[in-house]
Amino acid sequence: MWSCAACSRVSESGYYAWRKRPLCQHQREDADLTQKIRQVFVNHQGRYGSPRILRELRDDGINSSRKRIARLMQQEELSARRKRRRVLTTKRDKTHPVAPNILNREFAASAPNKKWVTDTAVYSNSTGVALLGSYSRSLFTDGCGMESAQVIVMRNW
Repeated sequence: MWSCAACSRVSESGYYAWRKRPLCQHQREDADLTQKIRQVFVNHQGRYGSPRILRELRDDGINSSRKRIARLMQQEELSARRKRRRVLTTKRDKTHPVAPNILNREFAASAPNKKWVTDTAVYSNSTGVALLGSYSRSLFTDGCGMESAQVIVMRNW
């Protein structure tokens, strides 16, 4: 066993006297504040960070600083769960007209060349744009670029 005097240059009696001392007022306040922080944190399903917890505690009449609350939260490993962001997949230009819904989600065709279904963004490749026929379930390419394929699709609407 290591002797306290050798490792920290403190006498054994000084070390044991320090261990027996009660917690100082600041540490007692930190312990009480930590319990209140944990209570607010749990009440709000772990979604509140230090600024919101500070507001809640101030509403309850407890005065503290945001940095102190952040320090105590970090010591207790309490971190707010972040809200999941919704991924924006399409940026629609509101000035462009919306194409009419002619098919009404009825994609089955009664005869060839009655209904054509395509998505030029998904089926585009390096040689051109592929169109998928709904009756024959065939894949056709026109060998042209993306812009001209969009013009062809818009004209056929």
